[in-house]
Amino acid sequence: MFESISSILESSSESIIFILENYSDSWWVSILFIFARAIPVIIAPIPGVLVDAFGIATFGVAKGFILAEAGIVIGSAVAFGVGRFGRRFLRKTSFFKNLEEWEKQIDPNSSFWTLVLARMISSPAFDYISYAAGLTTLTFKKYILATIIGTIPIMLLIYTIGTTILKDYLVNFILLTALLIIIWIIYLFVRRIYFLHSLGKDIILVDKESGMTSYDIIRNLKRKEWSKKIGHAGTLDPFATGLMIIARDKSTKKLSHFLGLSKEYRVLVSLGSSTDTGDIDGEVIEEKEVPEINKALVSEIISNMKGDIDLKVPKYSAIKKNGKALYKYARNGEDVEIPTKTMHITNSKVHYVKDNEILITIGVKSGTYIRSIVEELGRQLGTIAHTKELRRISIGKYKVSWSKEI
Repeated sequence: MFESISSILESSSESIIFILENYSDSWWVSILFIFARAIPVIIAPIPGVLVDAFGIATFGVAKGFILAEAGIVIGSAVAFGVGRFGRRFLRKTSFFKNLEEWEKQIDPNSSFWTLVLARMISSPAFDYISYAAGLTTLTFKKYILATIIGTIPIMLLIYTIGTTILKDYLVNFILLTALLIIIWIIYLFVRRIYFLHSLGKDIILVDKESGMTSYDIIRNLKRKEWSKKIGHAGTLDPFATGLMIIARDKSTKKLSHFLGLSKEYRVLVSLGSSTDTGDIDGEVIEEKEVPEINKALVSEIISNMKGDIDLKVPKYSAIKKNGKALYKYARNGEDVEIPTKTMHITNSKVHYVKDNEILITIGVKSGTYIRSIVEELGRQLGTIAHTKELRRISIGKYKVSWSKEI
């Protein structure tokens, strides 16, 4: 049976190659192919190498390579532009959370050749990197130049070797590609089913929007008649976004398990000013000059903070003093001694330092206040700081990319 299928594919592929070769000199087919090669960049994760197979069959090595390279550059430019100027649009798409995972791996301050290598690796297959690069502060000129230099060698290799492979091993190529696609689809499907099953129908993951309180999420779910008894595993401040774990009915008893899990945040630190709340929602109470800093210095300081660290909790927090929450003292203008708490940083990564702002990803144990860490970071840098943006991207093994918006 396999031999008969292989024979059919081989005869069909030879016919396809013969037909495609007849269109190699057609200008409209060339333009069509350029746009086709841009699609894997713009609509990831379509494997670009599949489009290249048709390019090789139709145009051969030289012309096919030039057209494919043009398609990659155009697609990269479009995707980068959407990432840079269309963040609000991307947030509405299903793959924005995947882009955030890619964005964590892109360092705008890394060397040019590191970026070239990244483009070389990503170009033949799943290309989220162009959108993600647009989300960072990376310049358009630097990214496109890295794209051109990085993709030329790999695409030249694909089109040179691909000619021989296409003629001699096309059947195997088709079968292998089909098998890999099937395996990938099955993997995504099984992972999702397993994940949903492990949570159960009464626990959901929600991606909280900025401007909403944690109770707003519960109120909206009650309004939708999801349940009358709803709870969550840890609040997020109104200005913060990201993952919340919500449960209903008897499953609310399971929330204590999630409360103790470690958490990971994406944090945008604003240097040179502090607020009464420690975040962007507060009133500026002090301003201070920012000394000259760089990524290496910030990375060293925050790395030294790893592990247990004793810090004062924010004035606007639910920690109680004499049976009364601290934020109530703060709102009433009452003076109270701010307690110190042992917090714990598990991991950190500095993405960029630019214009008195620092973007970091930081992992912490339960009970750690990011605002306190940000203020301490500012102090150790010789200035003051507050949290401008805060996004919770994971709680234990549960990621915000698995969640939905309410």
